[in-house]
Amino acid sequence: MLIRIIWCKEREENINKIIDEIWCKVEVIWDKEKNVIETLCRALDTDKDVIILEDDVELCNNFLEKAKAEIKKHKGCFIMFYNANAAEIIEYDDENYIWSRVWTQAYYIPKWVAKGMAEYVKNDTEYSPLGRYSNPMYQYLEKCWIKMHLVKPSLVQHLWFWSLIPWHEHCNHYSRKFKK
Repeated sequence: MLIRIIWCKEREENINKIIDEIWCKVEVIWDKEKNVIETLCRALDTDKDVIILEDDVELCNNFLEKAKAEIKKHKGCFIMFYNANAAEIIEYDDENYIWSRVWTQAYYIPKWVAKGMAEYVKNDTEYSPLGRYSNPMYQYLEKCWIKMHLVKPSLVQHLWFWSLIPWHEHCNHYSRKFKK
């Protein structure tokens, strides 16, 4: 399994902290062109299972161990390790499968999903120019009938109030369900 971090230079200090906490090989996918869609698609370009982390998260204690346990319990699911606004989430049964939103701060993608998702996000003409990738990611999962699982409590916390993505610069997604 790969672990990839989507990185922009402005958050280098936090990236180094995340790498130190994970204690295993991590691939850093640089945002070379200030283009979040292009960077995400490079992170998704794999035939392996992948955990993707954004550069503005804080990990819980023993993050990797907890993430692997969730992956083992929910085989074949797109797994989100972060959740914030419960009002935006619809839950089904006791399995916490959701069908309303994709949280992109930290997530797991099964190997058979990643490349197809990259192509779908790259070719999405409605959202790609805006750098909004959570919407086409969700649409791809829904279109392909891929189950989603939301981990509670959150295994990561979103750190900054401000975003480096222009359309998202004043959003504050802060989880009240995070335990270090």
